[in-house]
Amino acid sequence: MIAGYRVVRRLGSGRRAVVYLGHAGPGARRPTGEGAGRAVVVALKVFGPEADPASVEREIRALSRCPAGLLPALLDVATLPDGRVCLVLERLAGTSLSRHLACVDTIGPGEAVTILAPVVTALSALHAAGYAHDGLSQASVLFDASGRPVLAGLGGLRDLPPAGRPRIPALRANYLRLGMLVRGVFDCLDAEDPASPAAGQLASWFEDAARAAPFQPCLDGLERRLFDWAAATPVRRPGPGEARPGRGPGVWPGVGPGPRGPGVGQRAPVPPEVRPLPAWLRLLHLPPELVTALGTALRTTLGTALAGHPVGRGLSRLRDRVRLRRRPLSLAAVVAAGLVLLALGLLPAPSGTDSSGTSATGVAGVDVDSTTADPEGRGRFDAPDATAPDATAPDAAALAGDDPVQAVPVLLRLRAGCLARASVVCLDGVDQPGSAVVAADTYAARTAQQGGGAADPQAFDGYTASMVERIGNSALVALAPPTEPAPPADPAPPADPSGPQGRPASVLAVKGEGGWLLREIFDY
Repeated sequence: MIAGYRVVRRLGSGRRAVVYLGHAGPGARRPTGEGAGRAVVVALKVFGPEADPASVEREIRALSRCPAGLLPALLDVATLPDGRVCLVLERLAGTSLSRHLACVDTIGPGEAVTILAPVVTALSALHAAGYAHDGLSQASVLFDASGRPVLAGLGGLRDLPPAGRPRIPALRANYLRLGMLVRGVFDCLDAEDPASPAAGQLASWFEDAARAAPFQPCLDGLERRLFDWAAATPVRRPGPGEARPGRGPGVWPGVGPGPRGPGVGQRAPVPPEVRPLPAWLRLLHLPPELVTALGTALRTTLGTALAGHPVGRGLSRLRDRVRLRRRPLSLAAVVAAGLVLLALGLLPAPSGTDSSGTSATGVAGVDVDSTTADPEGRGRFDAPDATAPDATAPDAAALAGDDPVQAVPVLLRLRAGCLARASVVCLDGVDQPGSAVVAADTYAARTAQQGGGAADPQAFDGYTASMVERIGNSALVALAPPTEPAPPADPAPPADPSGPQGRPASVLAVKGEGGWLLREIFDY
């Protein structure tokens, strides 16, 4: 029992808190309102002892001050016997916006208005209450059982500076985050819909307003323009027949297996700082500062690799010829051929060596980072001696099997090896494409390749894996640290005793055609 509610199961966990599903018990029913007569089911958000008390108070104040319906409803606040704080919140039985968009081919303009207008209003209410939402993204927008979007992820709240010039950078950053969210929703519009062209103009107007000097708040104007653009309509729930191929059944409510691939719906103009990134990476809707860093890293890496390279000189000559003729079809063909040549040219030679000086060829003379041997294997088991030094036949069986508890420790060990070698191709067989963990790991590997220091992934040796919840091909696995860790070989104390080592963690893994892959790692 927590705060008078019977705990049914754990819904999720993060760095600050663990969320449980709570039930009021037999005989308890909603007296009035929507769902009257149904059993009272709530979400119990229990903050850990390491959670910042100021952030907890900030979240409680925001939930209390903002108008009802924009944020998760705060039903009660309780203090547990051990001093931890528990928030009793309404249970949002739907999925997140990111997973909903991943499971539909297109949405209508009215659905886009229904999704975006409450988010704009909620963000405006938070600003009026004195808070900025640094965690604003598609993943922080949740649906309730009726399809109503609610802005969540309130762990990213922070106090706004005093009114005036000091507040402008924080507001501008929130506006840019909202602009990326709006773009992501508009990308799912049907290109054949007559209202779709105006969506790009609306998104461009808001992005220009967010960057304008002097800065002027314009969330109310964005809301008005949304309703002038299209009338709101209910958000359709994807059914089993409407799910995208390879995505499985509809995930509302539930857990979806992965992000939407590129090429769906209309592709509106992309902000300048996002254009250098691949389409699959733009779909993550990362914060603007991370987008800028990734774009700079990709431009630097590709520019360095192509400088003086025969492939680079050939691409430059082809590009110049295409510019003279101005033929769009020829340009498309040249770009496609250039990408293929670039992929082949950047791979190391078969007789080359890796960064540690050891041989980088397998027994058959094939590059260990190549995935040509088995397109479904994704480079995971082609050459276990280099890509995954600890990979064995039992590891391969665990990754291809149906038990995520056995697969997750293997994936974490392979990931640590990939990051130690700064191999992006190696990560392709460990991290799910398009996930948050592949974006972070790829950035860390690229930084290490440019001399920014080797990545230092958290070691999970000795941790005990246990199943938390599994829905379809998605599984949440908890990692418990060893109760009595072995004494270190080096008697010197660790440099940072308060670091993440020794803390519990959770891993979200997804099973695809090639086996289990990492989707997200939560340490807290």
